[in-house]
Amino acid sequence: GLGGPGQPWRRWLAGMAAGAGGLLAISTTLYWCGERWWQLEHEDPFVVAVKTLKYVPLALVLGLREDFLFFGLFYEACGRRIAPAVIFYSASHFLHIDKNDSFSADVWRHGLESLPKFAASLGEIGHRPLEAFGLCLVGFALATLRRESRSLWFGMGVHGGWYFARSAGRKFTEDISGRNDLWFGTDLFY
Repeated sequence: GLGGPGQPWRRWLAGMAAGAGGLLAISTTLYWCGERWWQLEHEDPFVVAVKTLKYVPLALVLGLREDFLFFGLFYEACGRRIAPAVIFYSASHFLHIDKNDSFSADVWRHGLESLPKFAASLGEIGHRPLEAFGLCLVGFALATLRRESRSLWFGMGVHGGWYFARSAGRKFTEDISGRNDLWFGTDLFY
């Protein structure tokens, strides 16, 4: 359980601190180098803190969902091999349906109609090679954490920390140069 032996919450919090701290350090370095711009120069610090903290529950849900699926179930189903889990993890981040796509009036057919749209969205991997490479690196790091720690919790925390820092960083800073897709990704899902 969550509070049982091995203290999974402590592992998750340690991972969250490591993931968020690492990406915040990268973001700060990019800011100092003139690659990012701070958007909240006149905002109240309390308002910024409240806006930032709303990403913590999302970070937990993201780790529970993605890490459990890719580095729990899929990793085990593939005989504890890292490569298939990393490839599936990376490719799945490109699966999406354009919100302006149209579907038939029969709701029961929407699932079937979405399959070719999902398949077509995989073509974006070739148009975003730096983001795909970054996702492979993240997937490799998370799968390695899973294998070496023999637990999902620390990796879930790291993944949640990256998500938290990335979301907060993208909310409050802006990429000036357009060259930071490796670290922060694109607006594919936003």
